[in-house]
Amino acid sequence: MIEVTEAVEQAVIDTREWIENIATSEQGTSGSRLGWIIRNSHGTFMECGMSKFQGRAPVEESECTALIWALQSSWNLGYIKIEFDGDNLSIIRLINGKAVNPRLRHYLDEISHWHCMFTEVKFTFHHREQNKCADILARQALTGPIHYT
Repeated sequence: MIEVTEAVEQAVIDTREWIENIATSEQGTSGSRLGWIIRNSHGTFMECGMSKFQGRAPVEESECTALIWALQSSWNLGYIKIEFDGDNLSIIRLINGKAVNPRLRHYLDEISHWHCMFTEVKFTFHHREQNKCADILARQALTGPIHYT
């Protein structure tokens, strides 16, 4: 199993140009977990965090919860211009107004509320392979004692 420090080291080494990368992971009745990494526009590691929370079903609810958590964390850390990269195309399409899902309306309204807190926000899709560091943090959150970082 990869340790958190290894995930952070991987984030520093990986220099793709994105600002915040989010991932969620499910483990049956054990709940959901999330990981996020903030980098500057040159790909340099800035901040990261992970958490576990009560499981959500279906997975889209977990993805929305993770994004809300990442939005709140980014704002609390003082970021005002940010790009979120996620590996769930359905959620990215919903947030960008290219799809509709009434069941997720509450989550999307909350995301929209936090979106307004920033001067510039962008939501983009990246394949899971490009989301590896955040995914490692999300998986690690379940086994560790940390509830919020």
